[in-house]
Amino acid sequence: PMRSSTAKSEKEVANDGKAIEVNPDMPHTLPCPPDLDSFRELCEKYVKNGTDYVAMVTRIVGYHSVKLPGKEGVDNKSRMHNFLGVLMAEFSAIGDGLAYTASLDEQADLMMRLDSLMALVFQLCRDMEGSVTSLWAKAIKQLLGALQKRLRDYAHGVRHASTWPRLGKVLFLQLLGRTYSVTDLQHALVTPAMLLMCQYLTQCQVVSLQDVSTGLLVCSVLMDYTDGSKRYIPEVTSFLCRLLGVLAQNHSASASGSFHIAKSANSSSNFNVNKLCWLSLVPREEDEHARAAKKSKATERAPPGAAPAANQGQEGGEGKIPWRYFSAAG
Repeated sequence: PMRSSTAKSEKEVANDGKAIEVNPDMPHTLPCPPDLDSFRELCEKYVKNGTDYVAMVTRIVGYHSVKLPGKEGVDNKSRMHNFLGVLMAEFSAIGDGLAYTASLDEQADLMMRLDSLMALVFQLCRDMEGSVTSLWAKAIKQLLGALQKRLRDYAHGVRHASTWPRLGKVLFLQLLGRTYSVTDLQHALVTPAMLLMCQYLTQCQVVSLQDVSTGLLVCSVLMDYTDGSKRYIPEVTSFLCRLLGVLAQNHSASASGSFHIAKSANSSSNFNVNKLCWLSLVPREEDEHARAAKKSKATERAPPGAAPAANQGQEGGEGKIPWRYFSAAG
């Protein structure tokens, strides 16, 4: 069974329909890298694309399985506990890189890597249960420490860097919510993560398009956390009202595309609101007609009794934040 699951990840179908083979020079028995630098050395040696990457991490986890009997299984638990920390750091790093992808192919490659890491992190957390809690707790503590440092720097006049976390850190918090139960009233990991995201929304300054995009993504992750429990998060409402208030106060300037956010003389910023093309607050009339016509044609082509498609009547990508809006250049 271990071999069959590995074989599945060793071949992917490209956009042109051709199968992409795994690098034949990559051995099936790979050492378990003790740190992130060692892991990236393996990547430099064997990984040429996303398919190679998925195969490599799958082979490492499969060969050092924690389910093996006897002393070998016990030793592997220690190795995989350490390797899980490496995978978590790698997940955040790849998530950060999504904001700087230059093409759709590069974006698809990184998304393939993130998907594989997400599945392996989930698998290892289930296999090792409570012993991995300390890794998540340490990561949340580091995120909190980094936020406090950014806020201190901002208070001391540092304005060249955003106070918001980078994209990979927000995706990491989303991964936490996909790994552990988010419906518990109190949870040792989920509750601190939610409080951290609420702190992002209330204390981080909004001075660029990057900040707007990151703030909305944090709101989305929090809503994902509370979807099952139907909890109300006032920080989400407060942040959205903040943004809407800025738009309302600057209504007269919106015609010229000027978007001004100011809390003090030192925290003001101007940027072009027209660049928020993904944020369709009021759909244009012609867009409504185009969507209605598209929906009508799709209905005509659909066989009798067929259920409507989930995305029927929606234009591709509308309402979704492109990854490039999370880059520092935003």
